[in-house]
Amino acid sequence: MRTCSGPCRGRHHGGRRPLAARPRARGWALLTALLAALLVGLAGMTAQVSARVEREREREDELLRAGASIARALASYQASPLATVQEFPKDLAELVEDRRGPRVLRHLRTVPLDPATSRRDWIVVREAGRVVGVRSASTRPPLRKVGFPPEYAVFEKARTLGDWTFTAAAAAAAAAAKPTAPGRPSAPQGPSRPPAPSAPAGLAASPFQSAFPSPVPPASASASPSARPTSPSPMQIPSSRPNPENPQ
Repeated sequence: MRTCSGPCRGRHHGGRRPLAARPRARGWALLTALLAALLVGLAGMTAQVSARVEREREREDELLRAGASIARALASYQASPLATVQEFPKDLAELVEDRRGPRVLRHLRTVPLDPATSRRDWIVVREAGRVVGVRSASTRPPLRKVGFPPEYAVFEKARTLGDWTFTAAAAAAAAAAKPTAPGRPSAPQGPSRPPAPSAPAGLAASPFQSAFPSPVPPASASASPSARPTSPSPMQIPSSRPNPENPQ
């Protein structure tokens, strides 16, 4: 029987070592791929949850605006000066067409949808058969707990969005508490400057003369030569020559 020599035996051993290491490398690659897929899935789920939470927050903001607009319309309907009787409407449709006066008034263009339910299913709050407020039909707990307007500060204790009640009384109180725009303050008065000297007759006033008055007034062009100051006479130096008319 023929046996392999030393180089042949080493070649067989060298071919077996990569075959034993290949399953281990494949296992690490599979584990890395599973971890990467898990991380990608978690990132996608986190993004979906964040997007859903953001949409719910936007709906709550829209609900706050829509409910406040209906409350203001109810207050406007009750305080309308063209109506013969100041009272609240029987339903929300009267806010769109108020026919109590000589002409039709529109306190709302249209009754908005409930952003929390995406339907026009407002729950109306009545007093003596008249609508004085509305609230949402949603039973979802609100995400917003702080940051409400002063007239709706009670919403901080609400357990559901249906506890957000928008009333005409709150809208009227907010309108009464709204401060008026202050008048524009006048410009501060600086120190008064002395009046600039007027230009003499015969000369045009320079535009720089009012801003930078000259300390010395300019000479008049029409002044007579006699009015000009005469130059002083030169000093007389006594002569050292003898005077023949006055002998010493």
